[in-house]
Parts: sequence; structure tokens; C-alpha cells
Amino acid sequence: MLGHEPVAILPVGSTEQHGPHLPLGTDTFVTMAVMQAALARLPKATCLVLPALAVGKSNEHLSFLGTLTLSGTTLATVVGELARSLSRHGLARLVLVSGHGGNLPVLEALSRDLRIDQRLLVFVTSAMAGVSLSAHGIARGDFHGGDSETSMIMALRPELVRLHELPSHNPPVLSWTGWERAGSAGL
Repeated sequence: MLGHEPVAILPVGSTEQHGPHLPLGTDTFVTMAVMQAALARLPKATCLVLPALAVGKSNEHLSFLGTLTLSGTTLATVVGELARSLSRHGLARLVLVSGHGGNLPVLEALSRDLRIDQRLLVFVTSAMAGVSLSAHGIARGDFHGGDSETSMIMALRPELVRLHELPSHNPPVLSWTGWERAGSAGL
């Protein structure tokens, strides 16, 4: 139980390719939906939901059309400045909800610094925390832009899924052939 102390929540997504059939904002859409579902389970908590950061640290996807990225330093600076603003206004707790794995190491390191420097309790979680992972860190039977993310976007924003461009199978882990194109729908 969180009590009645306000908690600030900052969703941190990404803008990157998810195959030719999904929008560039897939990670941000999923993050927002997961966060809203979690909030529905906390009716007594007072939460200040901040606008989502739709660009994160996605430099591993830069070779794919449509990807936007911040460096780890820039992401830490932006989130750090927002956290310091919240702290100055008296908020003592911040939850960072990441929808992209590339954001997590930066946010986790930053959270420790903010706890020390600002006396701000910062918690980092992943919007995909409940996805079953294989030993290789990939959702079992799935891949980036694969069945899980496609199903989530079909449920959340079906008008943004380009079914006619849906691949017939998930690509092998190390092969991105055929995934170079990315649409701009839903950006």
C-alpha cells in the first residue's frame, strides 16, 4: 500500500522500428497501457503521471529507418532534470516505467544517484517485466516486433498495425533481413 503520499510516474518509451507492420511508437504505447492498467489497481494512491518521454536510448536500432535516440548521457540528464524539478516541489517518490530495454541500465544508474543527491526514492521498472524470457533474454517464441508486441498493439491501437506488411514469421535472433523498413504511422 502506497498510502497517501503522492508518487510521480514517468513513462520512458522509445521511437524505433518494430518491423514493417508496427508503429515507431510501439514501446511508448505499450508502456502507457501497462502503466494505466497498474494504476487502476492502486485506487488509494495519489499519482502524478508525467507526459511520456517518447524517445529513449535506442542507438542499437539506428541502422533502421525511423529510429530516434538519445545518448545515455542525454537520457540521464533529461530524466535527472525532471526528477530534480519534482523533488524541488516536494515530491519524495518517483517511478520510472521503461518500455525499452536500452533505457534500463541508464535509468537504474540514475536512480541510485538521485536517491543520494536528491533524497528522492526512485524506483525503476519495465513495462515488459511480466514477459516470459528465454535464457537468451528474448521472449520465448518471440522477437522484437514479433507476436507479443504485435498482439499488444493490435489490442491497443489496431488502426496502426499494417497487417499487409506483417512478416510470415519472426526473424532469427541475429538476422534482421527484411526488417529495414519502418513506417511512420502512429508517431
